[in-house]
Amino acid sequence: MKEDKIEIYLTKERIESNDGVSIKDFYTEEKLQNLPDYSIERINNLINKNVRIDTLREYRNIIYCGNFKANFEELERNPIINDSEIINFNTKKSAFKFDNSVLEKLSKIELNTNYIGKQFAVCINKKPIMFGYILNSFENYYSENYFLDISNTKFKNLHENDKVTSFLHYGKDFRPLDTIKEKEFIKALKNTNRLVQE
Repeated sequence: MKEDKIEIYLTKERIESNDGVSIKDFYTEEKLQNLPDYSIERINNLINKNVRIDTLREYRNIIYCGNFKANFEELERNPIINDSEIINFNTKKSAFKFDNSVLEKLSKIELNTNYIGKQFAVCINKKPIMFGYILNSFENYYSENYFLDISNTKFKNLHENDKVTSFLHYGKDFRPLDTIKEKEFIKALKNTNRLVQE
């Protein structure tokens, strides 16, 4: 039986979220006519950032890093994190432990100034199964999806025994990995002896 291969890829381009509605569709020309110039400028800035808007909530929440899906062809050719660089995943801490070689790669990620975060996909045997955003700590509040916090990758003294810990959380309230929903990921971790539950 072939052993599962877990890799993390960045997307080639920004993929639009399927949450809410496009802010361009929500703020029609008719709505913009009655707004002051500073509000129009702010809305145009949000349009440039390709954000979406939650029309179901009373306060019309802006969605910066919403849920999305990608197929393998929409991902970069090579993974940002290879299978051999994933030491384990701790479900209690909701954290990856990576080989130290990941440190330099994560710290060099250039985040596009037009968007918040960089989209990624966790793949099992080249099949994308889990999606999220690579974020710095000050951006975490914007996430409505999984996010991988890379804020501590710039500080080598935080990492013990040449290993890097990077937390994976979900949403603005920092929920841990959903081990029931993400059963394919958990199964692959178990199959490769990389599941830590303490």
